[in-house]
Amino acid sequence: DWQGALQPGATPVLAFPAAALTNIPVYHLIANNSDVINCQYNSAYNDDVYRWYGTLVYNGKVYDHIGYRIRGSASVYNTGKNKWKFRFRTGHDFEALDEDGNPYPYKWENLTLSALMCPWWANDASTGGTILNETAGMTLYRLAGVPAIRSHFFHYRIVDDAVEASAASQYEGDFWGLYIAIEETEADYIKSNGLPDGNIYNCNGSVGASVKRNQGPTAVQDSSDFSAEMSYTTGHHKPSPYQPYRYWEQNIALDNYYRFNAINHLVNNTDMYLGGSSIERNLVYHLNPETSRWYTLPWDLD
Repeated sequence: DWQGALQPGATPVLAFPAAALTNIPVYHLIANNSDVINCQYNSAYNDDVYRWYGTLVYNGKVYDHIGYRIRGSASVYNTGKNKWKFRFRTGHDFEALDEDGNPYPYKWENLTLSALMCPWWANDASTGGTILNETAGMTLYRLAGVPAIRSHFFHYRIVDDAVEASAASQYEGDFWGLYIAIEETEADYIKSNGLPDGNIYNCNGSVGASVKRNQGPTAVQDSSDFSAEMSYTTGHHKPSPYQPYRYWEQNIALDNYYRFNAINHLVNNTDMYLGGSSIERNLVYHLNPETSRWYTLPWDLD
């Protein structure tokens, strides 16, 4: 069992029985305490390096010597509960189960965690108000026929010292609370959504800052396809006008594009903003090698 208050000393202590806590999957990380603290709360290590190692235990399987790090840039160190990312050893990919307890169509090379907190909404630090952003939002995209990541809730525990639960502080001990595990937009994700293997780009505000998530076997090896598309379609800070409808018809999967934008408006997906940048942030582009048309796909709804 676990006991905690929304505001210790000011609001009532509530009891959460073990039966409720284990109603969802339980992930255990076994790691050194100093590594965990540095990973999550030392800004000197806010990078993409998997410098710490631990053991993840889930569903009767032990994943030994896996790397882990913090996730995020501007959103970290704001709410006290941060995002994580794990990288598994070659040949020992993670066997995740979905929200219904069924295996995903493929094993995961990486485990990406969202902390269900958002620093951009003032109320969120106290209420966890964005708990459904990624899960409900992505479900709506899929219902509209847009390939979108799947996710599932889990109960996260970290074994990093001898005390499982502290009588002195609700914030000490193994219990780290509720998180969600989310798919990554790479080759297996695309194939499991019925799209052929092609180049995938995660947009981060400019061509240079964007990341290629997958290399299609018949696609260009560099990022010239993405660079060319962005210079044609955005029209932002460009001397040339927007392209005519005929261009969009020939180069964009319009059925996907319309559905994608309809759900963007429905869920207020404003984190794709241009700002002062040349292209959007926080979405994914996939070039279908069979039709030579681009698909726009959702990513990062926190």
